[in-house]
Amino acid sequence: MPSPLREPKQARSRQARALILDSTLECLVDLGFGGTTTVAVCARAGVSRGALLHHFPTRAQLLCESVGHVFEEMRREFQSHFSGVLKLDMALPRLVDHVVDEIWRVYGDRRLGAVLELYVAARTDPDLRVALQPVSAAHRERSLSIARLIFQSHVAAGEDFEDRLCLALDGLQGLALRLSVNPDRPERTLRAAKGLLRGALLDSDGDNGAQT
Repeated sequence: MPSPLREPKQARSRQARALILDSTLECLVDLGFGGTTTVAVCARAGVSRGALLHHFPTRAQLLCESVGHVFEEMRREFQSHFSGVLKLDMALPRLVDHVVDEIWRVYGDRRLGAVLELYVAARTDPDLRVALQPVSAAHRERSLSIARLIFQSHVAAGEDFEDRLCLALDGLQGLALRLSVNPDRPERTLRAAKGLLRGALLDSDGDNGAQT
């Protein structure tokens, strides 16, 4: 049996870890990639450098686990939101529009902007790039799993659906990155993303189109 003192200690460790990750994300939002040093994170979280290094031995690990922290929150939020949406039994066009609008709403979260900044920084930071790759790949697979659940009654056979879905998601991500520099109206790109998703849900014979 575990020691009665062990569980409170583990709980405190989890709380400290979550505090450090949240503080890292706040630094990324406020200070950017360059300004998010371990010193800045320690100051924001109110922890010692030793405590930070105990949980996150390297800066790259700290940054990447903060990204995973955001992605996990997004996953829980999406699953909770769409568990209710699925009960409404929406027609396909309305369901696609709703999904794209919800994804775009999430991209309005400033923390996601910080994640995109890390993606760009990884181009010239090998340690960050290596650390980000499994986090990004796991997030993409979880996103696809949620999409399969949402569109399970519409998905055509074969992998074309996932290829087009990835293209639509990449388009939204690229749009979010572009708007951080050139904040013009995104409506045309959002319409195109919805069109891509509708096309991804139609098989070559167009049978699924009858379900719309």
